[in-house]
Amino acid sequence: MKQYEDWNSLFEVAFEKISNTQLNKPGIFLSIIPEKDDWEMFVEFIRQEWRFDRIYEFPFCLVVFYSGIAFLNYESGDFWQPFEEVIGVKIQSSERNKLNDYFSHFLREKELEFLSSSERKDFVGSAIFQIGVPLCYWDDFLKICEHLWWKNDWQNFTTQEWEEFVSRKVGGLQRLKRFLIENPNTARRFIKEVHDVRELISSNEIPIEEILDISFLRPEHFEEVPETAEFLSPLNPEKILESKLFKNQFQLVFKESEAKISLYLPPVKREKLPAVWKLNDLETKADLYPQEIEINFHAFQTKISLRLESENKPEKRRING
Repeated sequence: MKQYEDWNSLFEVAFEKISNTQLNKPGIFLSIIPEKDDWEMFVEFIRQEWRFDRIYEFPFCLVVFYSGIAFLNYESGDFWQPFEEVIGVKIQSSERNKLNDYFSHFLREKELEFLSSSERKDFVGSAIFQIGVPLCYWDDFLKICEHLWWKNDWQNFTTQEWEEFVSRKVGGLQRLKRFLIENPNTARRFIKEVHDVRELISSNEIPIEEILDISFLRPEHFEEVPETAEFLSPLNPEKILESKLFKNQFQLVFKESEAKISLYLPPVKREKLPAVWKLNDLETKADLYPQEIEINFHAFQTKISLRLESENKPEKRRING
């Protein structure tokens, strides 16, 4: 099992690969947060080691942990609830202050963006800035990006104009509305980044397979919100969906000749087997190789809830129907 020194070194190497021109842009730590399986290993390590109070000695571990919580687990204005749920320990106020101090010191030492005003230091906002937009907001955030794609003057909005626009377009989505209004700097700069990727793709300046390499985008953006492909390439989303980016992703497959709808299931790592994929009353064995499960009318649900059950912690997936 990796130790603190191993994880910290791994994250530091990834950080050093980020060019100086990118360091003050929102979302830079999305390229450093481990992908799903490695993130779970990292979280499990932090959970086991937390009682030894050593995370302060390894600043890259601390900042990546903050960033991962902000991206994968944050859902509301309370950052500490998901933090505590992930490590399984209640964090006292004094310890929160200590964690925040070390977190902010690292950002300043590396000359990264740290959000503050004359009234307060914004630790949560700064953590969110490093990942751009929490994953739970991504679907609706893309709709905001689409609205603004057609507005030439949106970057010049005053604070009042921005709040009015958000209130008008977000409607009853209170969590997203709060996020956009409380984090206008992060949101507006990240929207520009999203627009830049769309422009690159539409101009055919980069191969589709390089999207994840040259942008902030992660597999989760496509897995959780397949509409990401439609936004990035509205005239031809298939060129993204059929690319190597999706070779191991969940996909709905319509077999017209058989009048059947199946769900493509990606390979599962050996250490998670034996395991079973379950969808309502349907199930099929998971394997090291891709599988398919015939789902037919289940495909017409707005969200298809799929479970991978094994001796390890059960995993849930939500796929757009």
